[in-house]
Amino acid sequence: MPCYLGSDKTGFGVIPHNNFLEMKEGKILSLLKTGLSTENYYKTFNKVYLNTFGEYYMLHYPFYMDKEDDFLQCQKNLTDYCIGKVGKLEGKKVLEIGCGNGIQAIYVIKKYKPAEIIGIDLNENNIKIAKEEALKQGIENVKFYIGNAHTLSMIVDNSVDIVMNIESAFHYPDKEQFLKQVYRVLKPGGKFVIADIIKKYDEKRRKGFWKRRMHFHHGSETEYRKMITDANLKLNFVEDITDHVIDSFNICIKWFKKSRVIKNVFTRIWGMIMLRLNAHLLRKKQSYFIFAGEKPSR
Repeated sequence: MPCYLGSDKTGFGVIPHNNFLEMKEGKILSLLKTGLSTENYYKTFNKVYLNTFGEYYMLHYPFYMDKEDDFLQCQKNLTDYCIGKVGKLEGKKVLEIGCGNGIQAIYVIKKYKPAEIIGIDLNENNIKIAKEEALKQGIENVKFYIGNAHTLSMIVDNSVDIVMNIESAFHYPDKEQFLKQVYRVLKPGGKFVIADIIKKYDEKRRKGFWKRRMHFHHGSETEYRKMITDANLKLNFVEDITDHVIDSFNICIKWFKKSRVIKNVFTRIWGMIMLRLNAHLLRKKQSYFIFAGEKPSR
């Protein structure tokens, strides 16, 4: 799930004055629909990124390593940090479950040189964008499929070296089944990394309308540890990076206030709301964890 921000290298997203009134109502309604479903959420972010910055960005939270990092870099930082938990990817077959718009998979192909990446996502619009981006950039060793994390029906047993799942599993209602599929498709000795937004506490609460519409199924750290073990996977690494991500949001908010790149007034308002909401949820109700491990060798 993304936050909204960008570097100062472009000036897209300007509403000409003579079109302002005509666009106002439609723009507000479009942005308000963001929170009505997961499909609308990601479709809106993809449109905003493309219209404002002229390109698609990764769809996950920022992770600042240096105060000079722009938004594009801080998204790469989270990807790099997670990959660091599974070792070298060069020459290996990688499966990204919850690949979003494919930008992360394309970045990984270019930087880490795996033999192949297979990206799977349930969102048809995301997969459409991913395929178009791979074709446009001439990337041949990446394939994208519409698929369900609970079944991974297009992936055969013991066939992948690395499984990546970055900021997607909180949408899965049956994480036990998802983790069993991770075990099934990994080769013996294969590794996995999961970065997820989890709930701070173990107690179960009734899901409200918004959580049901957005398909939020947050597990807790305790639940995750048990589910990974129950799936016969070996857990090698657990890290709570919540404070670091919150700090990243704070830097984003400061940058957002100073930046002049986002000239569309409705996009600016919506962006600030999303930034502050995500930061608030991480402070009060959620945590951000990384889990990494492997499928034991036979």
